[in-house]
Parts: sequence; structure tokens; C-alpha cells
Amino acid sequence: MKASSVDYQALLTEERLGSYFQAAQGDRMAAFALYEWNIEASAAAVSLSAMVEVVLRNALDRQLAALAEKKGWSDWLAEAPSTSGDVRTSARRECEPVAQVGRRRTVTSSLS
Repeated sequence: MKASSVDYQALLTEERLGSYFQAAQGDRMAAFALYEWNIEASAAAVSLSAMVEVVLRNALDRQLAALAEKKGWSDWLAEAPSTSGDVRTSARRECEPVAQVGRRRTVTSSLS
């Protein structure tokens, strides 16, 4: 969406737009263009961080599954020591009705 097609001034507060007007030295169109650039940059950063989160969770899951196999555990989530009840609470809440197979992956993806 281009700055010319949206009336940001009617939609957003002066406090919200103040830094953009300041950076654009009072130029309304330049301020709105900066605001749109910020939206796009923020969206790119969030998109990247979401992908990093999934990659990290998958890597942790693989390593913990390998540890569980090495120690003879049936499932790393059920056996690994925990200093907090968060993981086990999530496991109980999310997986009680689910069969044992695939439980670990379901819980790992639901911890956000």
C-alpha cells in the first residue's frame, strides 16, 4: 500500500507519527513513506524470527530425541529432568487425548 492511498494521519495518533515527522523534517509524504518502510522492515524481521524459532525447536527436538535414545528413554519429554512444570504441563494439556506416537512433536510445536 502506498502512502498516498492511506490517510495515516486520520488513523494514527500524533504521538505515534511524531518520530516519523521528525525524521522526515515535517514532510508529510516522506513521514508516511518512512512509516510504511518500518512496517515492511518489521514484517520481514518477524517472519525471519518465526523461521529461526522453528529451526531452533527442530534442532533441539532432534538432539533431545538422540539423548533419549542413548539413555533408553521412551520419550525425551516424558523423561528429561525439568526445573519447571511448564513443559510437562503443556505435555499433559496438549497430549492426553493423543496417542503416544507423535506426542513429542505435538508438544514441541505447541510451547509458544
